[in-house]
Amino acid sequence: MPSPTFRVVALGGSGAGKTVFLSTMFHEMNFRTSRRSYYLETTPEQAIALGNIYARLTDTTQPWPKATLVADSHEYVFDCVGRDPQGHRRKVLTLSFIDYAGGLLERHMDGASQAFHDLQQRIDGANALLVMIDGIRIRQLFENHPAARTYFLSTIRPMLEFAQRANCPLHFILTKWDLVCEVPTLRSLSEGERLGRVVAALMQFDFLKALVYVHSSGQVVRVIPVSSVGAGFAEVDSNGYVVKRPHGTVAPTNVDVPLSVIVPDYFKQVRASLDTATRDAVEAAVRSRLNLKPHEWLGVAASMLGRPAGLVVRTALKGTLGGDVGQEVSTLFLRWLAGPYSAKSAAIGTFRDQAEQEIASVEAVRSAVLDDFTRVVHRFEDNYPQSLLRAP
Repeated sequence: MPSPTFRVVALGGSGAGKTVFLSTMFHEMNFRTSRRSYYLETTPEQAIALGNIYARLTDTTQPWPKATLVADSHEYVFDCVGRDPQGHRRKVLTLSFIDYAGGLLERHMDGASQAFHDLQQRIDGANALLVMIDGIRIRQLFENHPAARTYFLSTIRPMLEFAQRANCPLHFILTKWDLVCEVPTLRSLSEGERLGRVVAALMQFDFLKALVYVHSSGQVVRVIPVSSVGAGFAEVDSNGYVVKRPHGTVAPTNVDVPLSVIVPDYFKQVRASLDTATRDAVEAAVRSRLNLKPHEWLGVAASMLGRPAGLVVRTALKGTLGGDVGQEVSTLFLRWLAGPYSAKSAAIGTFRDQAEQEIASVEAVRSAVLDDFTRVVHRFEDNYPQSLLRAP
């Protein structure tokens, strides 16, 4: 069975930590564990490149990894893979992350027009847009450091001119959260309260407030604090530079969340875009078929998508992606609407033929991964109730 691809664009100024975040995310999630039903795979070349970045990041005797240059913007492709009850490898979906060089968005460069055009096209077709905000600048904002205001006006504001093109969910990723947590006025607060204070500080910038006000009415706008190294690994020295502590230990924070929210937030936005009658009709049809076997479910899902309400669903998905999304994304959306997956009473081995067993295996793994994503989102929102930004 073919698997859908979800496209993500990451924007951020030089040194915001985009590539470092991707290397840590991959390092944390490229192995099997009992705590989740999937792991990430990529090409050997990209695995080695990300591994080298991570090794440099975590080695306290080495300087920080270098910032991405304009000519070095990269696409990182990760396969989300699970194992069925028989231990067979099943690819559930693919995630494409475009890591754009920060310098492209900060100043004019000769020959960059093609890169700008490519960036605009990528944003137009994205399932999620990550806007990376450097945590050290957030820290400086609380310290009333003039460099903070310069950063938000000269780096973040131009970046949001591109971000406002997007029809997909917008995720503001607050990097270096470990350094933000050390701000004296934030140190004693809970994580949720801390994020609330930071969001209030960010909303002092009219262009940020305006983007949230306009886009949150029809798009999911979320803020996610992350730390690629965790508390105690880095500190700000007397000259204002971020340095590694000699015996620091890496313990990343929330690096799984930006990946986990991509599909649920995208589907949540599509669901909200449906008119009430269509949404009720589709959800009622989905609920009435929950007891079907996996191969039966896929056949019915295909039939549902051919009906008027199903055509509206496909149109909504197409409107977000800017192209035909295909049967796989549409079917995955219906499975997400169905809610938590419950294993059928019949074992996979009891299905009539090999084709039915194959479908049942893939469907079981796919549903388990969707459930894992949803659990991460719920846990994150419990800890950070102000993560979803809405117009006042």
